This record gives sequence, structure tokens and C-alpha cells, in this order.
Amino acid sequence: MAEQSTSDTQPEPRAVVRYGPDGVEIERMSEQLQADGPRDGTLEVIQSVTGQTLSDEPFGSHAGTVHQFEDVTVVHVPDGEGGTVATFEGAAAERAVEALLERVRTV
Repeated sequence: MAEQSTSDTQPEPRAVVRYGPDGVEIERMSEQLQADGPRDGTLEVIQSVTGQTLSDEPFGSHAGTVHQFEDVTVVHVPDGEGGTVATFEGAAAERAVEALLERVRTV
């Protein structure tokens, strides 16, 4: 069996947080993030991402949102009254996001 190259592996999230009517639960946090602690303004960005309300019309249910910043990519997947937010190092998810952005630029 051939070894999988690093560029083909899935990026590991820095943090994964689930939220819902019963509150917020941290599912996962990288050792680096635990050591450094969250950056100033992190909570405000997460609240902004999860606070978006999008209509089901005309495209159907909102399945997820990706916000790419220079240093981090934030992925939000709503699920009824709750959802999941995951953050990735900027470079970790950059390839997938850049492929989508490049496709848009070439349309």
C-alpha cells in the first residue's frame, strides 16, 4: 500500500465546539491552543459566525459556512437549534478553500 503524502491528509482542527440549547461543549482543543489560550476577539468572531440566520429559500437548508482569515479558517455547521464550529490553522485548510476561490475567480 502506498503511503499517503502530507498534502493529501485531512487538516486537523485546532478546536471543535458544539453548541445548543443546553449550552456550549468543547469537544476538542489542540495542545498548542490549550497552552496559548484563545486570542482576543475569538469569542466575538465565533458568535458572529454562529449568529447568522439564513433562509431555506431558494437553495434549501443552510448546510455550513466557511470563513477564511489569514491565520485561521472557521467552519460552522448548524444543526437545528445548535451546531458545530471548528477552527483550523490558516495554512491547514487553505488548499481546499483556495481551490474553491480560484474556481470562482475563473468563472
